[in-house]
Amino acid sequence: MDVPPSPLPDDAEARLAELGAAEVVFGVLSYQNARTIGEVVRSLEKGARTHFPDARGVLVHSDAGSTDETVDAAARSAGDLPVVRLVHGGVSTQRAMPPAHGVPGGDVGLRGLCVAARRLSARAVLLVGADLRSLPDIWMDRLLRPIWGGELDFVTPLYARPALDGTLTTCLLYPLTRALYGSAVRHVVPSEAALSAALVARLADGHGWSTAATRSAPLYLGTTASATGARLGEAWLGARDAEGREGRLDLGDLVSEVVGTAFALAELYEEQWREAGPRPAPRRFGESLAAPSDTPPASQARMVSVFRQGLRDLVSIWEQALSAGTLGDLYPLGDLAPEEFVFSADLWARVVYDFLLAYHFRVLHRDHLLRSLVPLYMGRTAALCREASGLSGAAQARLLERQARAFERARADFADRWR
Repeated sequence: MDVPPSPLPDDAEARLAELGAAEVVFGVLSYQNARTIGEVVRSLEKGARTHFPDARGVLVHSDAGSTDETVDAAARSAGDLPVVRLVHGGVSTQRAMPPAHGVPGGDVGLRGLCVAARRLSARAVLLVGADLRSLPDIWMDRLLRPIWGGELDFVTPLYARPALDGTLTTCLLYPLTRALYGSAVRHVVPSEAALSAALVARLADGHGWSTAATRSAPLYLGTTASATGARLGEAWLGARDAEGREGRLDLGDLVSEVVGTAFALAELYEEQWREAGPRPAPRRFGESLAAPSDTPPASQARMVSVFRQGLRDLVSIWEQALSAGTLGDLYPLGDLAPEEFVFSADLWARVVYDFLLAYHFRVLHRDHLLRSLVPLYMGRTAALCREASGLSGAAQARLLERQARAFERARADFADRWR
């Protein structure tokens, strides 16, 4: 597969030539973030002076065509930090609403950032979200220091939040990525991350850009690090205080976008996961922070109802996507009341692998297939919330570890069925 041409416009190339080189690149991808980006950039400039005073830093700001004051606010806030501006029309070819994670055209922005950092011969790159209301001073040091010291290639945050927060990541994306590639950071769809020069070069030259595999750019980043053998790390950062999104993505759209990206990545990195064996767990930095143990508010009765509706309406699709054994184990769950509803981790792992195989073999239109996963995901989430009710945060985390191990146990059978 040919690598697409460099995404950098002429003015950015000229600016990079003028700057010559930098040791640290601070990357910000934005879209309509005028209310927050100024504070983010000021914090980066201050953190660079505090934690890396002898290193030359450059801000690479990639914007997806904001129509508010985002670009000007970033420029005004940079202080003595040189700026390379990349502007692309991320919204012109996508929905007006930003994707579930990141910004419109995030793959263009991420690759542009990596190409620019490589042009500057940067030793380390720190990527931060433009939606942050605050960027604590310690974050830069905890994320970047292991990269700067040459210890690791990819460091992501561990936030203080309920163990069951973000169940699509914790119940599907993380265990699938970990099972396929041997190891994975917990937040495999990172808004913040630090990258080594080696990983940046791998991304800049990587395959899959502007395909289904990069539809969720943060997931492409996290999975590429795991799939290509990057040395992984995680840093305790506390709570993430960010501005909420305007509007909410439909759950069907969310699953189609994010799970579709994960499945496309499994095709892209088939050679890597076939050869992958167990790898060391990510190294952790900083002090462990106690996370809230509250189970995220959810109506288990409603989720069970959605699952039952799927059994009534989607069986014709599920019969094509699921193995006979998996489908047979699902039928009895439709008779369970919400207060007794179960949907085991092992069964869920088999469901996900069956759907991945159906995606790979194109047994159905891929978007229809992915959307039909929603009631099954709701069923597993309902069961997990019931299991986690009343448990401490540590006990809830152990439930998620059991989920990941279920994916690891089912991996061999999945690999045998993949041709």
